[in-house]
Amino acid sequence: MDDVEEFVSKYEQVEAHKGIIVSRGPFQKGAQTYAKNKNLGLIRYLADDTHKWVLHRSTAANVVSAKATDRVELGRIMSEEVCHPSVIDAVCETANGVTTSLWEFFDDLLDNPSSPEWLRIQNPIKQFGGVVPYIEADEIENLATRTAALDGGALTPIDLDQLCSGESQRSGLRIQRFTFENLPNVLPSVLGRFRFDQNTIELFDAHAQSKEQMRFTLAHELGHHFLRHGKYLALDICDDDDVEDRIRPLINLTDISRLEWQANHFASCLLMAKRPFLRRFRQLLDELNIKEKGHGVLYVDTQPCNQASFGAICSDLARTFQVSFSAVNVRLNKLGLLNDQRASSGSISP
Repeated sequence: MDDVEEFVSKYEQVEAHKGIIVSRGPFQKGAQTYAKNKNLGLIRYLADDTHKWVLHRSTAANVVSAKATDRVELGRIMSEEVCHPSVIDAVCETANGVTTSLWEFFDDLLDNPSSPEWLRIQNPIKQFGGVVPYIEADEIENLATRTAALDGGALTPIDLDQLCSGESQRSGLRIQRFTFENLPNVLPSVLGRFRFDQNTIELFDAHAQSKEQMRFTLAHELGHHFLRHGKYLALDICDDDDVEDRIRPLINLTDISRLEWQANHFASCLLMAKRPFLRRFRQLLDELNIKEKGHGVLYVDTQPCNQASFGAICSDLARTFQVSFSAVNVRLNKLGLLNDQRASSGSISP
């Protein structure tokens, strides 16, 4: 608070029209209120050493403003002593509110009634989307199929080590595995990390709960590689949420959500190739004598009989393709084979 008051005193002495304070630390609530009353701009810079995603382009360079639901979280970041945002590198605040965009920050700071006419922005910013292109799900599916050179018939799980060996010779991709003996200082939730500048995928086997979890982690990072996401990312970290398809960036950024969705979809298609997956699925329907009754190919609710059928099919597919139960669930949903009514009844256990 004292630093803000001292700053205001100095810039008023020189009759400056606008003032901006940049800090790596949090701002006290009193300082924020005082800054708003004086129409000061505040910026909290956040280091990227704990970021889950590191973009080549600063998130502060985005023109797109934060959504209303995100502004609550951004306000907390401005004043919280310890915070580890997953991707954003700066939070900005004016009298109009908080944002991750420097464009919006200066737009708000300068384009207001208290600014002299010559200082006000004449051409307000226009909103635009992210830079990561949209890719159709089928296109990603085809890429995964070509990558694995699948003929569509075999039910044998894909050999990721063999795939990585071939890709290492082709593009120089490196795979590093870490056990308890050589584990670096990373959070326990981190399963994998892709250092794009080194063309290296790091796998933290010591953190994995199962081999299926690590297979999806590797497939996820391979998705970033084959989809050429190194054009947008400098670093990607894969953790439990990615493996379970629960991607929730701290702030809603289209580019991050799109990159992660594409990598996850690639991983799902690579590990559970569509034709052999459907082949085994149909075999299981016949073996279990499951008939479609107008509710979807595979229907599950709270009834024990439906849950038993659902559990038997998912468990078999998980064993067949060496993936987790939840990964099978997601794949069935995306292929339109599952009608899951458990959430509406308050039960989501298999």
